[in-house]
Amino acid sequence: MKEYIDTPTYMGYATQQRSRKYILGLLTLLLTYQIYHAHGPITTQVPFAPVPPPPCDQTSFPEIPEPPPEAVEAWNQLRELFDAHPPNVELEHADFEGGQTVKPTVELLDQFLDLTSAEAKDMQNEHAQVVQNIPQYPDGQFSGKGIVIIAGGKYSEYASTTLGMIRLLGGRLPVEVWMKDRNEEQQGWCEDLAPQGMACRFVEDYIDDMSPFSHHYQLKTPVILLSSFSEILFLDSDSLPVVNPDRVFDAPAYRLLGAVLWPDYWGTTESPWTPYITGAKNKKDLGRPTYQTVDSGQMMWNKEMHWQTLALAAYYNFYGPQYFYTLITQGGPGWGDKDTFPTALRALSAPWHFVPHKLETQRYDGGRGYGIGTGMAMLQADPRYNNEQRPMFLHSNFVKMSARRLMCGTCIEDESALSEKQRENGEDVEFDGRVIMRKDPVWEMLNFSKRIFATRVKIENEKERNEKEEEQKKKKKKNEEEEEDEDEDDDKGNGKKEQEKKTSSKAGSNKSSKSKDRGTGQGGDRKEEDNSEDEAEEEGGQSKLKTQSISRSRSILQRKPQLKSESDTQASVQQDKEPFELNWMGRLNTERDIWRVLERSACEGVWSEERLCRRTRRHLDLTFGKMERWRGECVGSMEG
Repeated sequence: MKEYIDTPTYMGYATQQRSRKYILGLLTLLLTYQIYHAHGPITTQVPFAPVPPPPCDQTSFPEIPEPPPEAVEAWNQLRELFDAHPPNVELEHADFEGGQTVKPTVELLDQFLDLTSAEAKDMQNEHAQVVQNIPQYPDGQFSGKGIVIIAGGKYSEYASTTLGMIRLLGGRLPVEVWMKDRNEEQQGWCEDLAPQGMACRFVEDYIDDMSPFSHHYQLKTPVILLSSFSEILFLDSDSLPVVNPDRVFDAPAYRLLGAVLWPDYWGTTESPWTPYITGAKNKKDLGRPTYQTVDSGQMMWNKEMHWQTLALAAYYNFYGPQYFYTLITQGGPGWGDKDTFPTALRALSAPWHFVPHKLETQRYDGGRGYGIGTGMAMLQADPRYNNEQRPMFLHSNFVKMSARRLMCGTCIEDESALSEKQRENGEDVEFDGRVIMRKDPVWEMLNFSKRIFATRVKIENEKERNEKEEEQKKKKKKNEEEEEDEDEDDDKGNGKKEQEKKTSSKAGSNKSSKSKDRGTGQGGDRKEEDNSEDEAEEEGGQSKLKTQSISRSRSILQRKPQLKSESDTQASVQQDKEPFELNWMGRLNTERDIWRVLERSACEGVWSEERLCRRTRRHLDLTFGKMERWRGECVGSMEG
């Protein structure tokens, strides 16, 4: 007998089976995600990459002129002037006892350098001769606005990221990339830069004797003076713009004063002899200086307005390692070029703008096991806004933005090459196709395809915050109750005293009437009684004032715990600045843009390597989502 299958029943059964499979598959995916989310690395995923802005103006860049011969001649005159007025003593550099970052006393600042009054006087005379004989500004020889960067050697890799960000964000200003000599050039790099409106310059082509320049940062003042630009935005190789840097020249303070400097973390630790030697004051300054130090990773200069300032700063840097760096910094942090610039400005009483916004520290997005307490870059504010803190530069003083440094070391293919890297970096390295420092959380995060920068500042977890708020509420309520009890006690005491006063007054009136009845013979007794009553009333008044004073003191002492402690104040400051770090990162997509520039460096040009390119693209795609590859065209800026 032939069996017949009920078609509707069979179809319903099949549909149920398929639905069951789909549901089981979905539950499996959800379970896998939950396990990964709970136990795996925390990864910021962007499923669909933001659409970049439309390309900006693609017209070709004009050719950048060479530094004028008049600038070279002016430097030669300065060099002769500097040679004629060297420091009369050499100041040895050493840290403060207890480390650079200890807060020195006035006595320590005064006694740290073994500098006599006679030596300071002699140096003041030498300094005055330099100021009086600075050559005149070469009028008409410099032109236009431009960006100046010092590169060379390892700094060229960092500079390539900064240069890429300038063009990626829509910057169109010409750029001079200065290196000490041709030995510092990565072969072929300058040819790659030329079509992008950037020109390589070598200091040795304009300065014959390079022997005084033992430190790279000593070159800042010579290259600013020699540059063909009349208005300059100077950037360290590792100071990346986060918005279009061309707009910084629109800052009203710059247009008015011609010089803009940004703050560093520390207060000055200069010698009390510094203002005397430089002519800023007519005697040794024994008070504690209160001004902030400077981060010279980004500076703005109008050379015509500040030619003398820059020439004097060049003098300080020319003799920096032997004398001026130690005179200006002593044993504190920041020994080097950075505070020679404000020192020169103060010496000449020249006008300048100091960006008023506090330096913010950009931190690791530390993730699991690292926390968010480690700083990695200095976030400097836009000088166009005095009343609002907006970001302009990310000075990567701790973690350098180089694809090879972050992703691949040198991408060594064989383990035999590791020994050299171990000698350079110490034994705490591993070999996995690249050099890995086990203690460095940045590389650990990159292995997990994480963002480097913190997108928010974690102050304390929600539970701790709630407990703290609850504790503060309890303290406040307790203090209010105690104050109410004291007020009630005061009212009762005052009522009792008032009753005593009334009783005393009534008794006095009775005595008075009795004395009247007794006649004039009792007058002396009445006077003595009145005096005793006055004394009793005076004592009662003093007692009342004393009681009120004690009560008020107790009230103040009891209210004191409500005042914010130092840690509470710091947390409050961090909470205030949280939206700042949140908003600029999310709105500007800065880290995504940095990685797009790093990808280009890894995959094209003089630093490209196949393995480095592959790893960089993988990190970019996994962390920020797949996007159209950037080939060097500018894409504008998301900042208004």
